[in-house]
This record gives sequence, structure tokens and C-alpha cells, in this order.
Amino acid sequence: MRRFGIPEGSAAGATSMTKGERRKIILLSLGAVFVTIAVGTSLLKARSYENRRDGRLPEQGSLQESVLVPDIDRKAIDALVQDSSEIEQVILESEGIDFLQDITRRLTEQHYEALAIKDLDAAAAEMLKQDPASHRGEAFRLRGWVDSVRTQRRSPAGPLEELGRLILEDDTTAYFVTPVQNDAPVVEGDFLRIDGLFLKVFSEESSERNGEWVPGPLLVGGGALRSYPDMGAVTQLEPRHLLGIEDDELFQEDGSAGEWSGLPFEALWHLMAYARDLEASTIDWESVPELDAAAIRQVSADGEPFRAQPFRIPVSRLQGMTVLQAPENPARIEEYASGWIGNTTWKNVIHFQAPLSNRDLSTRDFVTARGFFLKNFAYPSAGKGVHKAPVFVLHSLTEFIPEEDPLLAKLPYAVAGVTLLLILFFFVLLRRDRRKARNLQEDLARRRRARRASKAQAPPTVDPATS
Repeated sequence: MRRFGIPEGSAAGATSMTKGERRKIILLSLGAVFVTIAVGTSLLKARSYENRRDGRLPEQGSLQESVLVPDIDRKAIDALVQDSSEIEQVILESEGIDFLQDITRRLTEQHYEALAIKDLDAAAAEMLKQDPASHRGEAFRLRGWVDSVRTQRRSPAGPLEELGRLILEDDTTAYFVTPVQNDAPVVEGDFLRIDGLFLKVFSEESSERNGEWVPGPLLVGGGALRSYPDMGAVTQLEPRHLLGIEDDELFQEDGSAGEWSGLPFEALWHLMAYARDLEASTIDWESVPELDAAAIRQVSADGEPFRAQPFRIPVSRLQGMTVLQAPENPARIEEYASGWIGNTTWKNVIHFQAPLSNRDLSTRDFVTARGFFLKNFAYPSAGKGVHKAPVFVLHSLTEFIPEEDPLLAKLPYAVAGVTLLLILFFFVLLRRDRRKARNLQEDLARRRRARRASKAQAPPTVDPATS
């Protein structure tokens, strides 16, 4: 019988891992690294989401707009004008007007805001009359009715100007000098807004006051803008402001193109002021109809029965929103939000405008809203022709943040724990298998050695045929 010897060191070699065992360890290690990275990433995203929701992080990548404010030399202006006496207030110094016109012709609305422009009212007018020298060149805003206006040219080569008197909404008198605007000349009775810089206290005779000389602050401005009397606080809707609203139609009954009237100016700003000034307890919003699929179909088909009616907008997606500077309006709203909201149950989006400035909201956020229907509005869609969408004036627009399930918050930790336990379990199994294999090899080697030893000690056998 052929005997096989055990190579030297084979028992020690049995203690090292096999190729299959090493492959298992590597795969398990890679799996552990992958799970750790996935859990860490999810935790970082959750923390980032919490920071964004709570508003604790600064806005990233936003452009900072800067406006270069001109340096206005008040002492230089004061040296060019005189208004300490009634006789001096009648005189209109050309040098002072020229000095300020060189500045105001370059000023935009953003410059005036940077100059901390203030509305001129009775208190401000009295302050300027009492101490005009300390306020030369300060920015003020006039809104009022044109009481008188005349066109003048202070020098043969100089530009045409309009020198006018305004009666402000609180009956304060103020004067202005602005360049003549060919496209919109100033007419007596117009309601105007004029942004300008204070020059002096000026006085002019008033025929409506029996020849009385009426003093008032004089501003030098870059032009006049059509404005509207302040409608004040709007706590209830007035039907007269909502008359004449018509829904846009894409097609006429004969199949021809429909007529689009755009957003009605007076109704829009009346409804915007109402949404701004509305107290929360005025409307029981819980009983207000929700803008579901059936409601939006009815509104889109015929908006007349729903004009200025309140609706609750359910959880939907914000498709886009921009905070814009408002044009001159009777609601005195300075900025407003304009955007679009979509819902999976709607066939189309809705357009909204709101006297809000929710700059913390972003596209694709979930939101809920409360508002009032205005009209069906036709708008051109890029590459998709013309569409029609209901327009709502919103009273509120709120981000919807789902309540976080505590089990979901603990899930990443549970996954990580289970993964580590599995890795430990497989490691223990491998160690056990290696130990069993080593013990088995040692047992086999011991048996072989025992058989070899027993055969070496046994007496030789005698063949009877040879004895």
C-alpha cells in the first residue's frame, strides 16, 4: 500500500484563509462601506433639509445688488438758494435748479430707495419750512392732484420745464420742477407721483385762494409718473371695483381667435388690498370650498359665478414664484409675489398674485394657500401655444412640511445596526468554519500519525509457506 505523507507545515497552512473566504470578507467590507456612505449621506441631507426649513442657513449663491448713491453736497445747495423770508421764497434760483437737475436726471427708483426717500406729508412739509437748510437735497416723494402747472424755459438754450403745484392727499401744498415729458405732459387735475430732491421753500400766488401766497416745499425731479389716490385699508369688497371683469377665451364661438383683456387693473389692486388687510377671523376658511379637480373644472368653464369668491388650495407644488416690485397702484403695495401652482389632480396650473414676499419659498416646494378667484387668464406658453389658467389673488401662501415619522428618522440607524450585526455574524461564521477546518486537519493528521506509529511497532508477519 502506498503511503502518503503530510507535507510539513500543512496544519499551519490550514489556519490561513482560503481564496473564497478572502473574497467574502472583501465583499462584506465593500458592502459595509457602501451602507455607511449611504446612511451618512441621508443623515447629511436630512440635516440640510432641517436647516433650510428652519431658515438658519444663509442664502447660497444669491446675487447682491448694489446701487451707487451720488454724493449730494447740501452746503453747496444751501449756498445757491435763499428762503428765510417771504420775499426770498418767491424767487426761483436757476443755479440751484441746475445743480439738482444734474443729479436727478441720473437717478432711478432704486437710487431713490437707497437715498431713503420719504413720503412728503403735512409733518414733513412743516419740518422743511422750519429748517430748510438742514434738509437740502434730501429725497422726498409727492403724490397729489395738480393744482396748477406752467411750462417755462429759464434760458434761451435751456430745456423746457414744468413748474407746478400739487395738493397732496392730506391737503398739503408742494411744488415741483420737472422736465417736460412729450409722451405724458402734466395737466391740471392729474393725480401724479413725483420723486425728487428738496431745493427750497417756494411760494406762489393761488387764484383759488383769492390771490393768497401759498408756501410749500419745492422738489426738483426727473419726471412725473401717473398715480392713483390711496384706497386705504380695504376690509370689505366693493362690487363697483369688480364690474366689467371678463374671462379670456382662447376661441370664439365661430372658431376664430378669442379676445384677451389681461388682468383688470382696478379689480386686481382692490382685491390685492383686500387680501392684505383681511383679518383672519373674517372668513371661516375651514368651510370655504377646496380647489379640487371638480372645482377647478367649474371655474375654468365659467368664472363669472365664482368672481372674488374664496377658495382653499390643497397641498400642491409651487411651479415658480418671483417677488416683483409693484407698479404705481392705489393699494400702495410696494412689492408682490407672482407665480404658478400645479397639482396632480388638475389638468392645468393656476396663476397667482399676492401682496406677499415669501422669499423663503422655492420652486418644487409643497405649499397650501388661501385666496380669491379673479378671472380666467390666457397666456402664451413657450413652445406649447396659448393656454388658459385661473388667476387667484392669495391671502396666504404657506410651505407644507409633512410631519416626520419618528420610525423613519430612526430607520438609517436601524439599517446601519443590522448591517454591522450581519457583518459580525458572517465574521463569526467564518472564524468558526476556519476553526472547525483546522481542528479537522489536526485530527486527520493525528490519526495518520497514530496509524503510522502502530504499523511501525507491529511484529513482522511470517508466511507459513516459507517456514
